Amino acid sequence: PEPRVTLSPFGTIVTYLGDQYAVNLMTSARGARERWAWRNSVVSLRRPFPPVPIGSAERAELEAGLSYQIAGLDGTLSGTMPKVPATKAPITWLTVADDGRMYVRVATASTKGEVIRPEAAPGRPTPPATSWREPQAVYDVYERDGAYLGQFRTPSTVFFRAARGNVIWLSGRDEDG
Repeated sequence: PEPRVTLSPFGTIVTYLGDQYAVNLMTSARGARERWAWRNSVVSLRRPFPPVPIGSAERAELEAGLSYQIAGLDGTLSGTMPKVPATKAPITWLTVADDGRMYVRVATASTKGEVIRPEAAPGRPTPPATSWREPQAVYDVYERDGAYLGQFRTPSTVFFRAARGNVIWLSGRDEDG
């Protein structure tokens, strides 16, 4: 897994890896006015996270989607395509709000739902159908100093847009779009 990086409005570099629940806050002594250097402090937020399994049918669907994406690059695959792992990465997404609070979306178990058959773009093959989805999104919330505040859940059809203090802006779609 490759590390993911984002920057807080206060100059803190926030990183996470896909294979464990670990969020690292790299803060310079002077905040945003000084470049971060290895001599500066790192706060690592870690917690045990039970593995979220990916069943064989869901894995096959994900692998079909990856094959479709690779084929769409109009290139040639050299070697073998990596297999989808048997468990999900604990952290699927992270953002830092304007006030420095961190919102960490964590993996949840998928369920089989309605089969969605996307339409093909002109001149492209038809994308594979999908049916596995996480029914809800779960977010861990941390203060800018790393203090854990709690967790909230939303339906997976609702998307995080922004937050400030105790107000969170979300958006979603219904049958009408």
